[in-house]
Amino acid sequence: MATIIIIIIIIIIIIIIIIIIAKGNICFPLMDPGMADPGFPDAHTTTTTTTTRVQPNIRFDPSYIRTIPGILKCAQMKGLQ
Repeated sequence: MATIIIIIIIIIIIIIIIIIIAKGNICFPLMDPGMADPGFPDAHTTTTTTTTRVQPNIRFDPSYIRTIPGILKCAQMKGLQ
């Protein structure tokens, strides 16, 4: 009696395996046959924006125009005009 139950269980398991293979869903049983494989999700990027504020401390130094670099700079600026 026990051997008949074991044989029936084995036959049921074989039938279930044949049905799964016949449907073609052995690898992805939860996906519809027409669905594309989703694979890995697309990569995303994050953009961070920073704002830099510069406060220039521009001042005029009259002693600078009396030095050689100051004289050259004044001549260069005069030539640009």
